[in-house]
Amino acid sequence: MKHMQWRKPGRATMIGTWVGVVALLAAGPGLAGPKEALHDELAVLDVQIAQLKRDGSASGLTQALARCAEISVALGGDTTVATGTPAAAGVERGAMGGPPGCSTATTTAANTTALPLVDNGVSTSTLTVSGAGPFLWDLNATLAITHTFSGDLDITLRSPAGTVVTLSTDNGGTNDNVFNGTTFDDDANPAGQVPYASNAGLVSDHPYANLTIATPLAPEEPLSAFAGENPNGVWTLTVSDDAIADTGSLGSWSLNMVTLGAAPSVATTTVSSSAAVPLVDAGVATATLAVAGAGTALCGVDLTAAITHTFGSDLDITLRSPAGTVVTLSTDNGGSNDNVFNGTLFDEDANPGGQVPYVNNSGVTTDHLYANAVLASPLTPEESFGAFYGENPNGIWTLTVSDDAAGDTGALANWSLALTTCACQQQGTLSSVPVPVDARWALLLLGAALLLAGLIGLRRRRAAA
Repeated sequence: MKHMQWRKPGRATMIGTWVGVVALLAAGPGLAGPKEALHDELAVLDVQIAQLKRDGSASGLTQALARCAEISVALGGDTTVATGTPAAAGVERGAMGGPPGCSTATTTAANTTALPLVDNGVSTSTLTVSGAGPFLWDLNATLAITHTFSGDLDITLRSPAGTVVTLSTDNGGTNDNVFNGTTFDDDANPAGQVPYASNAGLVSDHPYANLTIATPLAPEEPLSAFAGENPNGVWTLTVSDDAIADTGSLGSWSLNMVTLGAAPSVATTTVSSSAAVPLVDAGVATATLAVAGAGTALCGVDLTAAITHTFGSDLDITLRSPAGTVVTLSTDNGGSNDNVFNGTLFDEDANPGGQVPYVNNSGVTTDHLYANAVLASPLTPEESFGAFYGENPNGIWTLTVSDDAAGDTGALANWSLALTTCACQQQGTLSSVPVPVDARWALLLLGAALLLAGLIGLRRRRAAA
């Protein structure tokens, strides 16, 4: 279940906030009525929460938050859907090449057997991969799912090694068939820099529309959590429909993977900054780190940040690489809780076993069960660090923290990066191996000596004859 995240409300003063809150809360805990009506109520509460927060109304805010949480539970974890102008789109890097010196191969596997989805239940489908390389470098998953209430769906992918990655939970709102041809790709959204109203390309922040396929999307949990595994074997797609009254089917699904012929060699470089940066209330703050002396091809990133703030869901956080790729760490997560990111390790391997159906999924930023003044760590980032794979990490990295609502403040105390780079040993023929200059002279002298010895021997044989 996805916990309420108060997504991207408008910041203009809202006329009638108090009237609306009183009317909605007066309805009490009753949750009768169609799912569409409850979803509409969430959208109204979302805007009103932002206004109550600016007004400093503690009691009204508490009641509104409680009502949102109640509706979210009734809808199986749904939140309001991102709206507004999408963030500027970038150019996808496309098929990911391997590290320097590594041989790569591409394998595709598909299951085209249609599977009706169980209403308010769980459905699974499998496919078998064979003949692929032993080291998984990159993976994309394409799904054709029809459903008349996309926010009902929680979707995971399980590898032959048992690692589980969440593709989506409770995204898509009331819209029909938004995943009917979606490709989930870690590289789908290379330029979503906060602040933004919505972020097309990120499954948790995409501005969905009815009967419009949302593709490509960066999944809710990194597909790069599979990197390094042997992909040969049985893969399992699980689709949980967590609310009654709407149905659908899985028409087909496929995996496209890039593998290496052998595991590469790795090296890790760590850089950090302890320079404190005050966060701008209802504004944007940035911090930078310079990396030098690392390898030339990234294959792993971990980020640790100590951020204090008295309303966790105010924060939208992104990381920008020297190449310009932007990855979203978190947007609007943490609810009203204090200091939940004060020491958080963002690690794409933080949650290897979160299989739907679940009530919450500690370890995934968007589904973690946050608590006041309790550190949430480790967490998978909201967008995959796999988007950085293959890039040269040397240069300036930028951490951006956007506080998207007034009334609470905080600071970035320190942050650090652990960057892993990969390379493969070049395999060449004997004739292609370079010979040092000193060795060349030694070989030349040896050849001359052998030639001279041969000539002397020939003369002696002739004289003896």
